[in-house]
Amino acid sequence: MIEKYKFYSTVFFIVFWATACYGFVSEELLGFLMKVRSQAFFAGDAVFVILGLLTIRNRKDLWIAGTFFAIALISTVFVNHEGYGNMANGMRDFIGLIFAVPVFRFFITSKNGERFIRSFDRQLIIFLCLQAVCLVWQFLRYGANDHGGGTLGNGGSGTISMIIYTLSFYLVSKRWDTEKSYIKNLLDNKWFVVLLFPTFLNETKISFILFLMYFVLLAPINWKTVKRVFLFSPLIVVGMLILGWAYFAATNQDPEDLLTGDYFQEYFVGLDPDEIIEVALKLQDEEIEVDPDEWWTVDIPRFMKLFELPDALGDTKGGMTLGAGLGQFKGGTLLNQTNFGKKYKWLTNGSRPWSFFVLLQLGFVGLIWFGWMTLSILDFKHHNRDNDKNIKIFILLDVILMLFYNDSLRVLPMCIVLFYIVAMTYLAPPSKKQLEQLLS
Repeated sequence: MIEKYKFYSTVFFIVFWATACYGFVSEELLGFLMKVRSQAFFAGDAVFVILGLLTIRNRKDLWIAGTFFAIALISTVFVNHEGYGNMANGMRDFIGLIFAVPVFRFFITSKNGERFIRSFDRQLIIFLCLQAVCLVWQFLRYGANDHGGGTLGNGGSGTISMIIYTLSFYLVSKRWDTEKSYIKNLLDNKWFVVLLFPTFLNETKISFILFLMYFVLLAPINWKTVKRVFLFSPLIVVGMLILGWAYFAATNQDPEDLLTGDYFQEYFVGLDPDEIIEVALKLQDEEIEVDPDEWWTVDIPRFMKLFELPDALGDTKGGMTLGAGLGQFKGGTLLNQTNFGKKYKWLTNGSRPWSFFVLLQLGFVGLIWFGWMTLSILDFKHHNRDNDKNIKIFILLDVILMLFYNDSLRVLPMCIVLFYIVAMTYLAPPSKKQLEQLLS
């Protein structure tokens, strides 16, 4: 009879690698897989849900899953009268949030915990290296744009950049020796730092913020570190200038065009919101055809989406309190799209901040649930290793950025990487140094 751990871990690894690499493999290597893309991801989601249900035991995990299901049921079915099918389909975007921690709690705290950690850490290193290969391929073939999603494929550029920084930060932090200097630690882990370079090949501007977070939070959080940051600020500025030059060279953009108030207004809000909405509606109604390369307004700017949300939700019974219900971003392949989703496709298409994604479907109740869930999972009161607090701060900042930047948390590989690292901070055994201190 097959060992329970071996069976569960094998299933988990298959789901991770399949969902994390399907995009690149289907787009660049095996084109016939594109025809069954939706079915493949549906199967991956279903298997992960089953694995989560088989492993969830902890009271906190049950509360998180139970409260989410209750909010989703009330908003989708009881208030907005959407079908159970739409609710189940919409819940797929939240399975990583609900089930990743229970799965890792099962693996890490089992008698095979160290075996799982060694195996998955090695696989994550391979995964990080693959991003360099795939992103260079995509850059040479398509240039620096949304095609640069690494193994996630086209459209995954922002998500893969966040994964790369978070994963590299975890691997360096885990090997960080507090008895060595900052520079010596960076040199000892130089390859993990070098593997950050692909993030500047896909036009993700968030990489500059992640870059600062990365190098500041690697150092212990104390007054000594603050002084060092101040002293080294000229070097940090020089480093940012070099990275900026590399970014503009890779993306073939003029700094004078980007570093202006008009650019940032257009990027986040739009220079003429009325015109943007008018064009988007005409495109939705197929009254006009516009080349996306010439009209960036096809994708409603992020903050403008948030500004338009109250008016859109005014057409729903849930309003800003409970939203329009789950499933508004799904449908069209396995299930029919909701009436709200059809009417406001112009608003829901394109880049979406996570706050917009949650508010539109579950309202402020859902956003409050998400905040409680995040702080509950991070659990700043408990950590086992020297840099665990820094890791949690890094991931908390990741989440805050996503609230206003993208909806990466609906991507299962993102949640797997993110919450594995979180789980490691308080479920993994203490380091040898800490054990020695406890026993002394």
